[in-house]
Amino acid sequence: MEGPEEKRFKPDLLFNVNGVKQDTPEEAEKRFREAIKTHPFYDRAHSVVDLQDTAVMRDGKGKIIGVYIKGGLPAFAASMAADVLRPAATKTSLRSTIYGGEPPNSGIAGYYDYRGSPIEFKSRKTSFTCENAKVWPDVFPLINYVSQIYRHVLPENWEAQNKAIPDVVRLNGSPFSTLTINSRFRTASHTDAGDFDGGFGCIACLEGEFKGMCLTFDHFRINIPLQPCDVLLFDTHHFHSNTEVELNSVGENWSRLTCVFYYRSLLGEPWSYAEYRRRLYAAKKLENHPPLCVNEIIEKDNGENKNKASEVHPVQLSPFSIVVMTTRYPVSIRAKALRLHQLLRGDDQLVTADMLFGEPLEITDGIPERPQEDKITPSSSIPKGTTAAGGFSTANEALEVASELRAQLSDENLSKLISPALFEMWSTGRKKWLDKVKGEWKKLEKRNPDRKNFVWNNQSEMNSDFYDLCEIGKQVMLALLRKESATPQEESSFWTLFAANMKVGCEEELKLPTDAISLKKLNVKLKDFNFGGTRYLKDMPEEEKARRLERKKRIEEARRRGDSREVEKLNWLENDTFDYQTEDRVVDFAGNGWADPVAHAGAITAPILQAMSEAADGKEKDPQGPIVITVVLPVPEATVTAEKPAPPTQPEYEREYQRLAGNPVRTDSGSLPQPTPLYRPAGPPLISRCSTSITIPLYPPVPTWWYCGTC
Repeated sequence: MEGPEEKRFKPDLLFNVNGVKQDTPEEAEKRFREAIKTHPFYDRAHSVVDLQDTAVMRDGKGKIIGVYIKGGLPAFAASMAADVLRPAATKTSLRSTIYGGEPPNSGIAGYYDYRGSPIEFKSRKTSFTCENAKVWPDVFPLINYVSQIYRHVLPENWEAQNKAIPDVVRLNGSPFSTLTINSRFRTASHTDAGDFDGGFGCIACLEGEFKGMCLTFDHFRINIPLQPCDVLLFDTHHFHSNTEVELNSVGENWSRLTCVFYYRSLLGEPWSYAEYRRRLYAAKKLENHPPLCVNEIIEKDNGENKNKASEVHPVQLSPFSIVVMTTRYPVSIRAKALRLHQLLRGDDQLVTADMLFGEPLEITDGIPERPQEDKITPSSSIPKGTTAAGGFSTANEALEVASELRAQLSDENLSKLISPALFEMWSTGRKKWLDKVKGEWKKLEKRNPDRKNFVWNNQSEMNSDFYDLCEIGKQVMLALLRKESATPQEESSFWTLFAANMKVGCEEELKLPTDAISLKKLNVKLKDFNFGGTRYLKDMPEEEKARRLERKKRIEEARRRGDSREVEKLNWLENDTFDYQTEDRVVDFAGNGWADPVAHAGAITAPILQAMSEAADGKEKDPQGPIVITVVLPVPEATVTAEKPAPPTQPEYEREYQRLAGNPVRTDSGSLPQPTPLYRPAGPPLISRCSTSITIPLYPPVPTWWYCGTC
């Protein structure tokens, strides 16, 4: 339970000092523009279909690109997994290219290859899985339900993936090796590089209060509004993204946690198998080795994984194609809808949307899209005066806030928040540096009793002690963050408070004149520590170099000893054992009163399988009986008036006004045009071809269309 001392600590303030932002508006805008060149965002309005129910999506050649299962997961499984996986989604710059250049909240769990990463040991458990080993099995029910749904709906893809995945990296017997967890993460257009080419990815929404954030098939213009407990199986090599968050319904405190299940194909490459064998061989040489999940490593055929975007065969969408995709309708309805879709969009087009609806399916009415150059307006509230990495912001707002919050680094606070060993290093190092400053100041005063400015000697012991204190401060920062690295903004915020704490120490504890050691001077030295201080290392004597490196290691170890999670992190970084599948457990579904995954998947997917079977048998192409469509048209006499707004007086709004006023449906008279009703007298069929005929009997004011035949 959190004590009163811990409540005094405000990490949201400490690591988000107002004004301490690394980028100027121009830099942030440039980074955003660079990111969206290759990974643009798609809004909900870019698509033409929102699928609100279970559906099967196909491309223009009939190949399945996705299967949406609404409410496919038991609520308890999603909730249990969310409790475990929620902390996995942390700020990461690795996926900033699909988040407008900013670091999103994302993380991985299970097994990962770490190819291209500076981490020494590859093809292993993720650090999150190791750190959360005790609660990790709570994710297994979710994995089993998703796996069985996948197996029922797409058995060939499931089987190919199941045969390819190395047994040592399976997640609870499933064909998945890895989970990606995203929180409040609106992705830009991308494909999932690294997924197994022969399989499908699976995504589930675990929890959230939000509106919007639909998963969009960018090239097919189809939105999937995933909600908690929904599942989507899809070809992750098609470009996809998320639509905007619609804040009007939930406010800014929205939440959304999703989990992607997949087989990371690099875990099945020869170099990964070599790593498995190396670890297994080393484990067998131990006299008392722990139980091993396998006795030998058998290499499987991993297929050819090119990680290229899937070929796009566009589809022509119509209101009737939505009915064809949705599995809840019986085959008789889907067959008629397919026939009508073909009449509208197919090669044997017999009717046009104008004839049927009084207007085309695509119209240009509406407000023109805002030009790209107007979509990004840099915020004037972002302070200027930011500095290069390694220092901190010299903006007045940042320094004022840092001065107010310097108590966050007080001994009273830190002694409760970091390990005793690290706190001892901090307090000792700080006192040692202040003592050296005091000694240097006395020397300066002897030369000039009236002096107000401190002269910093770069060759003095005080300078070396300051670098030592910075090393300790860096570990204090990571201990407060409880992670192995900090974002640029977090670093900048911390060093601002660090400098404010040192400045106040000089003035209040040593009684130096105000600004004798200024924040500006401390900022220069912090930059020297972070960027240039290490350059002196290569010029040091070997003994001094070894001493500094050894001290740095001791400081890091002191920090890690203060948190069990950091101990696990350290153990994970240095772990070279054969510990595959040690976290695996048999889930007792019956004993817990939970639905059996196979039975659950069978019940959930039955309508989908029936619809897919009927489509494969060609039953959707053989409509029986007449098709009756009721088209409701506006009353001819009705008009809608719209007053033109007065032109704006501010020049900066003129272009935006012209855009809004450029809606093509506006007219000089202020009335909206109405489509011409399709009233035709009864008589011969309007269209007749082969055994297909469409007639329009006179049923004012609502025309009814009849279609008969099997063409």
